[in-house]
Amino acid sequence: MGEFQSPIDIAKSISSGDLRPLRFDYRDRELFLSVAKGSLVGKIEDGGTLWLGEQGFAPFRLSLHAPSEHRIRGVAADLEIQLLHRNERGDLVALSILANEGRRNVTLDQLIQTLRYRKHEGLRVKSFSLEGLLPERRGYYIYTGSETTPPCREGVLWVVLSEPISVGRDQVDAVLNLVTPNNRPIQAGMGRTPLRSF
Repeated sequence: MGEFQSPIDIAKSISSGDLRPLRFDYRDRELFLSVAKGSLVGKIEDGGTLWLGEQGFAPFRLSLHAPSEHRIRGVAADLEIQLLHRNERGDLVALSILANEGRRNVTLDQLIQTLRYRKHEGLRVKSFSLEGLLPERRGYYIYTGSETTPPCREGVLWVVLSEPISVGRDQVDAVLNLVTPNNRPIQAGMGRTPLRSF
């Protein structure tokens, strides 16, 4: 019923010199995985900080979507990795990392291998590196939207990295075998034009 829902197709954007570079102070930590209702979710504890300007947000949840939920100029990526963050006030920031077929990603393999060879409940990935999921260039789009899973509450600040990471074709197939297609349809823009940092 909300007006400012996610995901969106980032067809147009406005360059903003006021957007500062993202700062990542992530820590390698144990990741707790679960697969339910066709979705893969990882719980993160004490995973460090994403800095937006002077505001710090702690990552607490990872999810995988295949194909991607967000689109750039109408084009979906093969995968989308979403890291949900919050600050002490409970404000939410969702970081979107798009991924396309190419070279294998070693960090993503940690998730896939854990799920492939063990039961789907109570799974743990030791010393998981969130940094290993980030692209080298970290320009971004930013807009206000919602969670993409029920209850789809609004007021979420979305940070969509503009450069996709590379993942192997077998990694894409493995994720598709683990989760049902779980990308929410594109939502109406409602006059929103994301800002971009580049």
